[in-house]
Amino acid sequence: MRGFRFPVAASGGIVLAILIILLTPAAQMAKSDVGSADIWPMVLASNGEYFLYGGIFFAIFTWGLAKWFPNRKLSRKPSHSGEQIWREVAFSLSSNVLSIATGLWLVLSNEALQANMYRDIHGPGGLIYVVATTFALFLAHDTCFYWSHRALHHPKLFPLFHRVHHDSVEPTPFTTFSFHPVESVIQDLNSLLALVILLVIPWHPASLVAFSLGVTLFNLLGHMGFEIYPRTWHRWPILGWKTTCYHHYMHHQRSGGNYGLYFRFWDRLCGTEFKDYEARQEALFTRRFVQSEQTATSVE
Repeated sequence: MRGFRFPVAASGGIVLAILIILLTPAAQMAKSDVGSADIWPMVLASNGEYFLYGGIFFAIFTWGLAKWFPNRKLSRKPSHSGEQIWREVAFSLSSNVLSIATGLWLVLSNEALQANMYRDIHGPGGLIYVVATTFALFLAHDTCFYWSHRALHHPKLFPLFHRVHHDSVEPTPFTTFSFHPVESVIQDLNSLLALVILLVIPWHPASLVAFSLGVTLFNLLGHMGFEIYPRTWHRWPILGWKTTCYHHYMHHQRSGGNYGLYFRFWDRLCGTEFKDYEARQEALFTRRFVQSEQTATSVE
């Protein structure tokens, strides 16, 4: 951590976010329930919430449960360097501020979204419809994420943008939103594209709340370096299509596969899931974990 400097790219992301916020047309903001004076508290709250959750996850899984359940700890390293943590914090700060800025587009489309919103949870379709709508949001987001993520691994794009995230070969909860500013905008656009669904179908606020919380939660789980899913999770009907923590950890180790975020659908369909993923997932629990992940860092 000695001599650490705030990354230039992260600083640029914060400056870009501030410019986007400041240049947002006042006339457009006036149409929504959120005024320009409300944006800065949102920035502070968003970053505070993320770093609080990240710190809690780091303490629980990296320092606590990893010692009590060593077979579930994914990294063989005893600890992470302070330099890595501070670099991740810097880029996460940039990404969170950019998320608020790009989220203004959601604010500007507030009227269109509200037109399809209903508040009676027993309304059309009842609770089953709310659950189905929430699943549709995650499926749409996973689709956008898979293809943009795979594109960012193109040899010409990876060193420019995505390498920032993959500099954390051994991820921590703070790796979750440690993105180059350009990738941060892409990730935010993925979320906004997923929300297009709400412009064409009725939706209950519970779906949007669950989706928003789930995006952060599942991302944190994928980067905490600890496996919470059962050993044979991939064998379970239906549930086995959900990615495990090791699924994304393996992506950080090898880079050229396992691109999905929540589900395995696209990886299985496109043949980009690592062939030995399931075997290695089970091997974690029997300590047959072969320490060869670090050697496969090629970009596909």
